[in-house]
Amino acid sequence: MKSSKKIKRELEMYRLKYDLYEKVLCTPKENEKYKDLLKQGKKLPEDIYRAYSDWRNVNDDGDSEFFRLVCPDITQDDIMEYLMYKKLDLLKTIRNCVVFFTILMIIGLVLFGLNAALG
Repeated sequence: MKSSKKIKRELEMYRLKYDLYEKVLCTPKENEKYKDLLKQGKKLPEDIYRAYSDWRNVNDDGDSEFFRLVCPDITQDDIMEYLMYKKLDLLKTIRNCVVFFTILMIIGLVLFGLNAALG
């Protein structure tokens, strides 16, 4: 089972992914400070994350930047309502895709039927 710190980090990444957190880039001075911490083998503070320009070079200490996640002042109810509307938007997209492919299939069947009748 994953450690509680890993789970907390993943939750924060999901919150960022679904726009429940705001990503605030650190200043150049802070970036240098955090790069030095990493070079010394120390861990970053809890609220600081490393932004990689290229995920294939994760161990590269080159031009990486750091950011912190800022939680907006919203209630749990607001978050739940937001996610409900997000789900509705996604369901609408799925429905539109199903309608599109159904119409496409009907047109194909009609054309196939006409071809068989004439052929």
